[in-house]
Amino acid sequence: MPKFISLLLVVLMTQLLSAQIVGVDIFPLNKEKRKGGLFIEPQINTTFGSKVNATIDQNHSLYSLKEKGNGNLGAGLEVGWFQSFKKKKYFIHYLEFSAAYSYIHGNVKHE
Repeated sequence: MPKFISLLLVVLMTQLLSAQIVGVDIFPLNKEKRKGGLFIEPQINTTFGSKVNATIDQNHSLYSLKEKGNGNLGAGLEVGWFQSFKKKKYFIHYLEFSAAYSYIHGNVKHE
């Protein structure tokens, strides 16, 4: 079952990418294309855990610390506005403003 889902994702991604590449200007500045507009970008992120082995001396007491971090998958969303200029305005061809929210989480196992 996982192999079928992986194959389905690969086929879907190749269809999406091939639809974007064929005969389309990647950065159009002519009047036939949009020069500005709203964009919404979904995001997927991950965190990576690390191991910590430390000894802490606090108030003349010695503590041994062992931690193992576990990373998890997270998600996010970015919403913004873009604007491209046909004529240079102070050497500016393209502006983009956006706000993003990412849910990043993980956990730590203390020993």
